[in-house]
Formats: sequence, structure tokens, C-alpha cells
Amino acid sequence: MKQLQISYLIGYVTVQVKGMMPERFFQACVDQQLAIWNIEKTGQHTCIGSLRKKDIRTIKEMAQQTEYSLKIVEEKGLPYIFKNILKQNHLLIGLFIAIISLFLLSNIVWRVEISGFPKELEQKIMKTLKGYGVYPGALMFRVDSPSKIQQQLLHDLPELLWVGIEKKGTSFQLEGVEKIIVEKEKQISPQHLIAAKDGVIQKIFVSKGVSHVATYDYVKKGDLLVSGNLLDDADIDENEKKKDRLVAATGEVIAKTWYEVDVTIPLKGNDEQLTGKQTRKFYLNIFHVDIPIWNFSQVDYALEKKETVEHPLYFLNWRLPFTLVENVHSEKELLSWKRTKKTALDIGIEQAYQELRLLLGPKAKILSNKVLHEAIEHDKVILTLYVTVEENIAKPQPIIKKSEKD
Repeated sequence: MKQLQISYLIGYVTVQVKGMMPERFFQACVDQQLAIWNIEKTGQHTCIGSLRKKDIRTIKEMAQQTEYSLKIVEEKGLPYIFKNILKQNHLLIGLFIAIISLFLLSNIVWRVEISGFPKELEQKIMKTLKGYGVYPGALMFRVDSPSKIQQQLLHDLPELLWVGIEKKGTSFQLEGVEKIIVEKEKQISPQHLIAAKDGVIQKIFVSKGVSHVATYDYVKKGDLLVSGNLLDDADIDENEKKKDRLVAATGEVIAKTWYEVDVTIPLKGNDEQLTGKQTRKFYLNIFHVDIPIWNFSQVDYALEKKETVEHPLYFLNWRLPFTLVENVHSEKELLSWKRTKKTALDIGIEQAYQELRLLLGPKAKILSNKVLHEAIEHDKVILTLYVTVEENIAKPQPIIKKSEKD
């Protein structure tokens, strides 16, 4: 039985031998150490038997050297089954279409499930995922990995406290926790407001406390602007004095301040810039070898930026041992440019303004500037600007009670 199973895998044939005493031919085959089985005499001058496919050539050569005639009666085994299938084109075409269809269907996102969120937030997440290219009908190899999508969602949707994304076959399952923001009233200890820097007072807005400065006063860094000690105000009645006399002074003191900013602006240089022309080439990566499958044209850009993205491929629920590699070749060009001195000055002033906005925040207002120093060295304009700014200079300073000092 075991010999028959092995023979079925490698293929075997049943042959008919015709001649005087045909059993002697089979005996000669056995003497040549050929495996022969199921020998049966079917007539006075005919005999049949089975042998392995690989021995057909040998037995034919033996028959040619004798008076016996040989005829193949039946072919059995997997090799002959495949041979018959290959002869039937319609079956091959159907099988090929079925495999390709299963492959394509296995690499399409069919479902995106979201759970654990209110309906409104769920719709917002679904819209955001669609912007990432994650939606039913999207090609799987065009979708980022679940970990990358998770990071993007947490970055783009501050309402999310935690989110988990799992890919199961052709579907994405997403669950998470909504961020619940509970605003607690911040308890502020008694404090004064002092000047964070030198300046000339322009406006004063005091919510709580006693003002110690007036409009157009010049103050230095550390000067008291608003006191948190209510007893400093003579207009407070006795009942108020019996209550809390130390409070957290709050408010804004807007003042003119001044900054020296140094900037350097080149008058000429070279920049690399994308032209917009792109060539996309696709490969199958099998055992670290890239086999081209799409776009065989030669990339002849003088300068280029190359990006490589690997996309895993699936068949049903199994990840295939090869990946689809996409190479994006973007053409670059080198641009040489020159600036006039006036243009460099304008760029330098704007650059100084941007640096100050980053330093002082959006509430600060830049009023004017004055060029203190200007020079050209090594094709660069070197500027020192004196910039006038209007900003809030009040900063808190805790009030230390006498008992605490002791």
C-alpha cells in the first residue's frame, strides 16, 4: 500500500506486453531492478503490469532490443492529473481568475468597526480615518500600519484619551476611551504682580489687588505693579479689612518694551526644489530580492528624491512571504538665486519679528523697529534691530507672610 501511495505521487503507468511468453519480459525487467507490480496475464500472448513513470524510457529501450511489443494502457498519478489539467485551457483560465480574485479580495478593506465612543465622536473618527485612506473598499497595501494610524489619531483628535486599532483579516477594529476634561478651579495663593522687565506702562487692567503704578510710568524689572495686600488701599472699609486682607493679585499691565535682535540674511545661494515630475515603480520583494512587476521605464532624472514604501500582501487571512515595494522617484532641480540689499533687509526684519513672536507669544504686539547696525560680509547682510513691543509685563510673586518668614 505504501509503495502504491508513493507511486501515485510520482506517477505510474500500466503497460501491455505482447509476444511469446510475455511474462519473461517482466522477469527481465525485475532482473534489471525495475519495480513492477500488478502483473496479470490477459491473454495467451499478452500480459499487463504497472511501473513507475521514470522507468518508462528504460522499459521501452528493453522492448526495442527484443521481439516484444509495448503499449501504454493507462496513466495514473499526480503528474498525469496536472498534465490533463494543463491541456484544458478553460479550467486553467478559471483557476487563474479565481486565485487572482481571492488575492485582490484579500487585500481590500471590507469593514471598519468603531466602538466605545459617542455617536458624534464616532462619525468624526470615521471622517478622519477616511482622510488617512482607511475606509471600506480601500486597497490594503495603501493603508498605513495600525500603530501609525493610532499615533495619527491621537495627534489629530485631542478628544481621544486612548485608542487601539487591530487589523483582523480584511477589517479594522477600533476601540478606545474618550478624554473627559474636568476643569477644576485653581486655588491661587496670595501674590503680588511685579514687572518681568523694564518698560513704560500703557494700559492697566486689575481684576483683584491694588495698583501701584499709573499710565506712562517707567518701571524697572522687579518693581511692584499690583499689590495683593488689600490694606494698602485706604478706601477699603473696616468690614473688608476684617476679612482676607491678602489676595492673589490678578490682571494685566501692558507696557512698551524694547529688544535688540541680530539677524543674518544671505544675498545669494542654491536651493533644491521638486519639479512635480514623478515616476512610480513597483516590485515584488521575495527573499530580499526586488523583482520588477510594473513600470519598467528608466528613471533619468539628473537629481531625484527617492522614497521606498513596503506594503504587506495577504491571501485570505494569511500574510504572504513577499511584499509589494513601491519606489517613488521625484525629480529635483537646483536653483541659484540672488537678492538685492533691500529685499534682504525686508526679509531680515520679518525674520526678527517671527523670532520675537515665538519668544513672546501671540498676545505681544510689535510696534516699530530701528536699524542700529547694518553690514555686508561674505555675501551676507548682518543686521542689528532695535524693536519696540507692546506686551504684558506683569508676573506673579508669592506673598510670604511674617509667620512663614519666622
